[in-house]
Amino acid sequence: MLDANARLLITGAGGWLGREALARIKMRMPDVQILATANTPRRLAFDDLDIQLYAWDISLIEHWQPTAVLDLAFITRERLGTIPPLEYRSRNIELIRKSLWLAGLSSVHGYVYLSSGAVMSGQPDLYGELKLQAETSLLDVARDRQLPLVIARAWSLSGGHCTKPNTFALFDLIRQTVYESHVTINAKSEVWRRYTDAGDFLEVALHGLGCGQQLVVDSAGPLIEIGDLALEVQEVLGITKPIRRSPTRNTPDQYFTESTVMDDLADRLALDMKGLHDQIRTSAGVFQRP
Repeated sequence: MLDANARLLITGAGGWLGREALARIKMRMPDVQILATANTPRRLAFDDLDIQLYAWDISLIEHWQPTAVLDLAFITRERLGTIPPLEYRSRNIELIRKSLWLAGLSSVHGYVYLSSGAVMSGQPDLYGELKLQAETSLLDVARDRQLPLVIARAWSLSGGHCTKPNTFALFDLIRQTVYESHVTINAKSEVWRRYTDAGDFLEVALHGLGCGQQLVVDSAGPLIEIGDLALEVQEVLGITKPIRRSPTRNTPDQYFTESTVMDDLADRLALDMKGLHDQIRTSAGVFQRP
């Protein structure tokens, strides 16, 4: 994966997955040198970490000569409703251009790109369309350069460093279980998901660079329906509250994949992946952070 001499550039390091990556790398690979960039340069302090986040700077990156890239920079799906479509497209196209430039650097010998299960939709929204464009373009560059590339497709993730828990179902179920008099599920259909701890997912993706080729790794995990997930949350937290749910009459919402690549890699590398109960416990920590 990453040896002690690796110089890892992490883009988009200020968000949820950037924090997950920084925490996991510092814990598992403390000797790896890290250069972290974010949209807003600042010091990022959490847990026992204190890391400088830099603005995008071509000269800085060229001088530092990264040997590997963990590319997390993208304007996420929930921003679709707050940014005009043309601006959303142009800003993400610019980020894709930066990704392609990074993948072309001669010093870079491994690249992990965070994508999304949204690319698998038959009619992807603008977010999924742009993620698919990024995947396709990076794969072209990687094949030309014979660059090890892992496309890490996130579907449904959990974790203790989520920065916007109000936008994700698992975290909302935890919040309601802890703070509300009852839990409300508004979905008009069955909702099926597979949850993976975000740190586990990123660690597997980084290990995937060791395969020395182009690889797609989808987040996996146990399959569960959201009503059962609400019950699991209550069991793990030791809290029992009424669950109110709309009748499920529509076509099931099935946002997951049957891909086993992530699980196969984790088994081969003997990586200990968090089960659903541990994921819920870790995710509940988001509401205990200052």
